[in-house]
Amino acid sequence: MDDQYIKTLNLFLDHLKHSANEMLDIISDHGDYKERFDIKLGINGKHIVLPLCADNYSRLVEFIEGEIKEYQ
Repeated sequence: MDDQYIKTLNLFLDHLKHSANEMLDIISDHGDYKERFDIKLGINGKHIVLPLCADNYSRLVEFIEGEIKEYQ
């Protein structure tokens, strides 16, 4: 993989962290979960949707950070 892949992963990781903080702010202000923060995964035409909860967030961050480490 090239430097662009690592850059893209880092940008997405930053976006993920910002989105999680934004979601927490919304929940603390309104008490409502916003579906726009759901994690959507797809492969070969099939998709699933996971809520952005603490466990899913930490697993996703760990996966992306692992990809970054592997290719650096």
